[in-house]
Amino acid sequence: MSEPISIAEALIDVRKAHRLIHTFNRRFIEMMQTVSGALPGFEFEQMEPYYEGYDKKWKLDSEDTVFWNATPYIYTSLAWSKRANAETVSVGELLFGLVLVVDSEWVDNEEEIDPSTYTVSASDSKTEITIYLLSIEHEMARADMLKVWKDFDTDHCMTLTKGKKGKAIGVSKAVDMATIESQDDLIHLVNQFVSAAKTMILSAKTL
Repeated sequence: MSEPISIAEALIDVRKAHRLIHTFNRRFIEMMQTVSGALPGFEFEQMEPYYEGYDKKWKLDSEDTVFWNATPYIYTSLAWSKRANAETVSVGELLFGLVLVVDSEWVDNEEEIDPSTYTVSASDSKTEITIYLLSIEHEMARADMLKVWKDFDTDHCMTLTKGKKGKAIGVSKAVDMATIESQDDLIHLVNQFVSAAKTMILSAKTL
């Protein structure tokens, strides 16, 4: 067990973390702006952190506190849509989704981490994005389209998948962020994926 640290030492860590989080959040938004620029004709719909911190019922002595839950943008989904009407969604209209998981190794790690011994390396931390392209298969409201997107899930890279009740078909691809070194790499990834996914969706519809 590590030795307890003083309040002064803890506050130094807090200040360091705040500056790192500020930088990370800014870079995250810049990355999302780059993605938007690679999606001509698509409108940004929403950004939704999966973990928004602690809810209103949380108590200081809560035994089920998960410290990861308050980490900004640690697990965040974003969506863009390509459709003709602001409120309704027609058959064949598209939704591009992106889910970012920072330090994805923690998802499967239920053990508490000792900050005095924790180190970051390629073997114990990884950041992934999963990108999706969905084609809507039923008329629906914009809010319902976002529900379809939230429920749509697949573990099969570049495999055409049908959503719940056939409301959408789509393709997804998981990417290790370590392979994306520049804005050009990110733009190329988005363009290449959308082109391939559109071809797969169109081919399925013409069978």
